Amino acid sequence: MAIIGMTDSGKSTLISRLTEDRAYLLVLRTKLDSVKWPNTRVITKATQLDDPRINRCELRPAFERQQVEFAHALDKVWKMGAFTVVVDETHMVDGELGLRPLLNRLLQQGRDPGRISMVCGMQRPSTVTRFAIGEASHVISFGLEGRDVTILEQATNKRMGEVVENLPDHHFAWMSRKQRKALWTGRLNLKSGQLIGRSL
Repeated sequence: MAIIGMTDSGKSTLISRLTEDRAYLLVLRTKLDSVKWPNTRVITKATQLDDPRINRCELRPAFERQQVEFAHALDKVWKMGAFTVVVDETHMVDGELGLRPLLNRLLQQGRDPGRISMVCGMQRPSTVTRFAIGEASHVISFGLEGRDVTILEQATNKRMGEVVENLPDHHFAWMSRKQRKALWTGRLNLKSGQLIGRSL
């Protein structure tokens, strides 16, 4: 799943809602914010994933250790399977930390049934590999404009771009890539986390 939204659009809150029932969850946190991930334990080292009691966690290493710890975690998940991995700021992990090969391996080869699910959050599609959108079975986008709309249309379809370009704040469109159409638009209440939506 690819989730696209500018800062404060509600992207992280929506991801936390969509993954709250996942038994095995790893969230790669590159920044501190107010988003609460239900029933998750904060860890600082990838080796803590070896503990069988830790099945829902946020990996929050020290800033200078992010590249090493995220790389170890992505490799461990590849070997273990069964996890849903949330990369809340894909542009940071992909570009700035240089972990694109590890992300692409999970996106392309990790999604066999029962293996690994990926949720890639991104502020702008123009700042990350299009592979993250192209491999997604579902694309969710809050409002975008300009070049980002064009890139989203190229990765999905023109209708998705038209819907996204006209969305009010904290509203989003949800598209199934298999059906190649926007299916649902919704609004997210950032305080309560409540989702209200309608089919297109």
